[in-house]
Amino acid sequence: LDAMNAAIVNEALNELLGDEGFRSLQDWSDRIHRDDRKDVKTAWLRSLVKQTNFARQFRFLGANQEVCWLDVQTAAVRVDDQFIGTVGTVRDITQHHHDYAQKRWEAEHDPLTHLLNRRGLTRHLEGLLMQWQSKDKPTAVMLFDLDRFKPVNDQGGHALGDQMLQEIARIVQSEIRSSDYAARQGGDEFAVLLPGCTPARALTIAESLRASIADSSIEAQGRQW
Repeated sequence: LDAMNAAIVNEALNELLGDEGFRSLQDWSDRIHRDDRKDVKTAWLRSLVKQTNFARQFRFLGANQEVCWLDVQTAAVRVDDQFIGTVGTVRDITQHHHDYAQKRWEAEHDPLTHLLNRRGLTRHLEGLLMQWQSKDKPTAVMLFDLDRFKPVNDQGGHALGDQMLQEIARIVQSEIRSSDYAARQGGDEFAVLLPGCTPARALTIAESLRASIADSSIEAQGRQW
């Protein structure tokens, strides 16, 4: 991003960049999040070479080294049909991005157990199916429900049933890897996606999960459920 040596920056951007302010475009580029830096720099240099507009949203280390999201839009400036530079705006869209991420999380997770819901499960399953088709990477899928769960709701009440479902979710998450996906599809129906897992290993995990659930119980109302 050091293809330009000078820039005019207003106080709002200086405040976003922190107390040290704006020294050079190279300093600015060094604070782009490392996972976004290569793509942003490539797009920026391409816009300068081709004298075209630039538009990107990316992560940036702002004031106090906090990660924020920026929306940067620039347009080529020409005088007498000669390219003399760019003019643009930088917007802090961190809150907007967080709000979007939160809404997406809520749309794909079960509010009771915090596992994936049916929608979230379907999205991950579709992605893993594409990996299998393109890279021949296998995924094991486990589906199960709870035996004798209806009496828990009928006799103990829905609050106890909810507590039981939360306990099952905790057990599932303790049995699987951090790279696996657990879901509550609805009611007492659960699913687990195991990327890169062989059938033999999946059976071992399934049996361990079944045994852990069978050994679990909840004390309530003077009895064990």
